[in-house]
Amino acid sequence: MRSLFMVALLLCASLSGCLGEDLLLAEDCSEFEATLREDDGVLRVLTYDIASLSEEFLQEFTNETGIEV
Repeated sequence: MRSLFMVALLLCASLSGCLGEDLLLAEDCSEFEATLREDDGVLRVLTYDIASLSEEFLQEFTNETGIEV
C-alpha cells in the first residue's frame, strides 16, 4: 500500500508542472513591463496575510533605516 502511494505521489508531482501549448499561449494572459518611478521613500511589500509583518517590526525597520514600509 505504501509503495503504491509513493508511486502515485511521484507520478502526480512529476506531471503537475506539465502545461500544454494552449495554456502557455492563452489570450487572456496579461504581461506587464517594469516601469521606473520616482523614489518616494516608501518600500511596498506585497504578501499574503499569513506571512504579513507585524506593525512593531515595520515601525522598528522605519526607525532604523528611515524607509517607510
